[in-house]
Amino acid sequence: LMLLTFRGRKSGKRYTIPVGYMQKGTSLYLFSHAGWWKNLPDQQVIVRLRGKELHGTAKRLEDKQAIAEMVQQSIAQRGEAMAQRMGLMEYADPNRPGPLPQRTKFFEIKLDEQEAEHAARSAQ
Repeated sequence: LMLLTFRGRKSGKRYTIPVGYMQKGTSLYLFSHAGWWKNLPDQQVIVRLRGKELHGTAKRLEDKQAIAEMVQQSIAQRGEAMAQRMGLMEYADPNRPGPLPQRTKFFEIKLDEQEAEHAARSAQ
């Protein structure tokens, strides 16, 4: 888990929530079934990760291939049973016909350059 801090898009209020994540290089990936996701796209965020506070920019993922890779990584790390319980299996195939279901939103947080180097080193 990491702590994700962001501002409400209308209120400007600061929120901090615990979220699961996956890391690939200098990017963090997460998904949400809850409504707080509306605050994230293209916003500067702060994450507390392995005892360090890091800054980055959140971007919504909508590309089927990128989402499928994220889900496949989650399956590899946490197992297929966990992915099924989390409702992710229908996102695992990038060749799935039709649009993706809309109930789950996927995000990439690109960490700021200097901090990204630290995160990549500490993930090893």
